Amino acid sequence: MTIRIIAEAAQGYEGNFNLTEMLVKAAASSKADAIKYQLVYADELCTPNYEYYPLFKSLELKESEWIKIKKLSDELKIDLQFDIFGSKSLRLCEKLNIKTIKLHPTDMTNQELLGKVAKSKILNVYLGIGGSELDEINSAINQLKNKNIILMTGFQNYPTPIKSNQISRISYLKNKLTAKNIEFGFADHEVSQSIEKFLIPAIAVGSGVKYIEKHFTISKSLNLEDSETALSPEEFRIFTSALKLSSLSIGRTRNTNNFGMSKEEKNYRNTIRRHVVSKSKIKKGKIIHSKDLSLKRSAEKKPIKDLNMVIGKKAKREIQANQPITLGDLVFND
Repeated sequence: MTIRIIAEAAQGYEGNFNLTEMLVKAAASSKADAIKYQLVYADELCTPNYEYYPLFKSLELKESEWIKIKKLSDELKIDLQFDIFGSKSLRLCEKLNIKTIKLHPTDMTNQELLGKVAKSKILNVYLGIGGSELDEINSAINQLKNKNIILMTGFQNYPTPIKSNQISRISYLKNKLTAKNIEFGFADHEVSQSIEKFLIPAIAVGSGVKYIEKHFTISKSLNLEDSETALSPEEFRIFTSALKLSSLSIGRTRNTNNFGMSKEEKNYRNTIRRHVVSKSKIKKGKIIHSKDLSLKRSAEKKPIKDLNMVIGKKAKREIQANQPITLGDLVFND
């Protein structure tokens, strides 16, 4: 199974073009598949008297600067993605030819914005479902039914307690939802110093998610916005490598009798299967019964491993006790 790792820069660019540019370069060198920013325009998010209005205002970059960031991401072959919060940020994404956007859980019931996204040129939509109820999720999916939807579980709680991740919700939703255009992702918010930063996303991958979002920062020592659970470039490189490696273990089960075994598993099967061996001496011409046989490993290079291939056959020659039986010991066209 192929998974995609998103470097979540969020608000960590702090409205600084040079820092935004550095984050793209660092994410690309860290082998992230995508980098995602919150495309913030303060007036789309809140009223001027809201306590964080000045912070949101400080995050606003010029359209010309985002155009340069898109060009750089194309050059570095890393997908540029955005959280959007209103019509202005959505329009800019369309202008930049952005393929994937995210709707934050804050907009799960924002019917106006959901409707505009549904009518937009954007192909893929992450739908953050942290803190959302089933009927709200179903309603949003219905509005976005013409899009490729990735339901993103997980939520930011600085950090999120392990038991609150509820990764089992992924399996539940897979069984509950009827829409066909849905995939699943997980937004991890474990602190970067803990081993759980590897374990919890790996569990999510095992539950069937194909997208992992992890906060990303240039340097944790700078204490930039959204850096509480963020990884540095070197940590992110290790994180990406470990998760993609672990995802290979999931493989792909095929609808065949042997499930699409790898050549290594086939070799294992052939190595560990016991051989058909005589329990006691079998005289030439004797019809062989199950009581005459046992299963053991042997040094025979071309053994018979299926008892049914031997039972009922006539011995072509005398077979000594405790000997592997071969095709040459049996009469097939008597």
